Order: sequence, then C-alpha cells, then structure tokens
Amino acid sequence: MDMQATPPGVLTQLLVATDGTDTGDRALTYAIALAGRFGSRLLIVHAVDAALAAAECSAANGGLDYLELMKAQTDRAKAILDQAEKRAVAAGLQVTVELLDSRPADAIVACANERKVSVVVMGTQGKRGLERFFLGSTAQGVLRHADVPVIVVPPGVRDLNANLEALLVAIDDSDQCSAAASLAHDLAKAAAGELIFCSVAPTSNVSAMAATYGYDPTPIATDLRADAAALASRYAESARHDGIRYQTLVAEGDPAEEILEMADAVHASLIVIGTHGRRGLRRLVVGSVAEAVVRDSRVPVAVVRTEAVRDNVSTPVVTGEIATSSAAY
Repeated sequence: MDMQATPPGVLTQLLVATDGTDTGDRALTYAIALAGRFGSRLLIVHAVDAALAAAECSAANGGLDYLELMKAQTDRAKAILDQAEKRAVAAGLQVTVELLDSRPADAIVACANERKVSVVVMGTQGKRGLERFFLGSTAQGVLRHADVPVIVVPPGVRDLNANLEALLVAIDDSDQCSAAASLAHDLAKAAAGELIFCSVAPTSNVSAMAATYGYDPTPIATDLRADAAALASRYAESARHDGIRYQTLVAEGDPAEEILEMADAVHASLIVIGTHGRRGLRRLVVGSVAEAVVRDSRVPVAVVRTEAVRDNVSTPVVTGEIATSSAAY
C-alpha cells in the first residue's frame, strides 16, 4: 500500500493489548499487520493487576507472598512486552511498550483515552456452553467503556494480514451506526477497499406479533424491507460521492445471524458495527447484536460506540432523517 495515500488522522496510533497467550498473540499479529498497512505507530500494553494479586495472596492464607507474586508477574509481563516489541521492530514499525498497573479493562481504556489512540486491538477467547454468551470481563469492559473504536480479533479468524479489501458495515438508524460507518468509510478510502452496507429488516418480530394478534403482517414487513433498503442506499451515497467501491445488501431475520451470514457470503475481511455502551445491571443481562457478532465472527470486528467518533474518525456520513424500525445494535 502507498503510505502517502493514507489520509491524516486515519489510524495514526494503534494500541494493542497482549498477555502472552494465543489470544494476545493473535491480536498482536493483526495489529502489526494493520499498523504496517497504514504506517501507524504501535503502542503495545500489558496489565499487571496488583489488587488481584493481593486478593490471591489473601485467599491463600499465607501460602503466597505478595512481593514474590508481583515480582514474578512483573518479570513475565516485561518478557512478554520485550518479545512483542522485537516483533514490531522487525516489521519496521515505530513502537512503544507500556506496563500497566490496574485491572486490565480499566487500564487499557485509561491508556487508550490518555494517549488518544486511533483504535484498540484485542483478542477474545473461544468459549463453549454457557460461557459463550459472554466475552469475558476484559473484552466487555473495553468494548463498553473505550472512547475509541475497538477492533476485536476472535479465535475463528484465519487471515491476520489486516486485509481490508471488503468491509461489511452493519446498518441501522442509530448514532452508533453513523459513527461506525464513518470509520469504515475512512478505512476503505485509505485502503482502496470496498464498502458493503448491510441492513437487516426485523420482519421476524412482525410475523410473531401477527400470529399472536391475528393480522396480516405483509404491509408492515414490506415497509420494513423498503426502509432497510433506503437506509443502506443513504449510507452508500457518501461512498459513491468519494469514489469508493460499494454495494448494498438487505436481509431479514435475526440481525447478528444475518450479518454473519452476509459477511461469509461476500468474503468480508472486516465487519464494522456500532454498539451501545450499557451500564449497570442491564448491561450484564441484555446481549447486543455487536457482542453476538464478535463472539461468532470468523473475521475481525471493529466495534464503535457513539463517543468513539470524537477526535478519531470523520463526521458521520449520513445526514437527514429516514424512518425505520431497525433496532440499534
């Protein structure tokens, strides 16, 4: 890629969190490739949680020495960061490493905000059974609190070369979606990629309600499909104006399932999606489309909250209003 073609402000600095596991190594590999593609500076971080170490020592009833445990964890962290730095330098990147001292999610978010990085890159673990419904405390904490976009590299990802040839953008009528589309627009423009605007019409709920209350769902479903198509076309207008290759897709059914199916169908290299930053009890029991996509995606997923548009990506690409009943992701 021609580095001179990269617009100012597009991924100028990436933060990648690594912990020496396969999950962290996967994120590091992708971050190095992405930084190389955009000529970005790379900040590699690892967190050592002193409070957790103290709790472990307390639970061991004297069986663990706090100072010895902290030294062991710190030495391991430094070794992980040293190895990661060597890999980034060997790839020709400008790199900084930093050892963080706090709960990992809090430390990563604070560092990202303080350093004003463009995006955070991190991995997630593969879960089974009941655990698969949760991303893990670190990933959830970063996704819900970071004021910058977060690119998550799930365990199913096979291509870690940061290929941005096809970016699938999940479209709805929320502010989160507008911020996500702005990021996707900037990435596609810089990398000469194609934007694929995917809108899901929530007709399944209409059919269920119609069956319960005995009315014809056809007119409502038709309107929902038309609204979804119009919304995708509205977002595509900005791509057309800037000479970015694009296509629009409309599906019906469960949003997360349809987004993942379309991503497979078009061989998407990145999914870009907006999400709410929920707080309190509701965030623990109400899953979001974005989290479901992250859990099961076989390509990296860029997750953007509304706040993430500030100082990091261009202004939202859609102006004006369009009536639609699509739920915010």
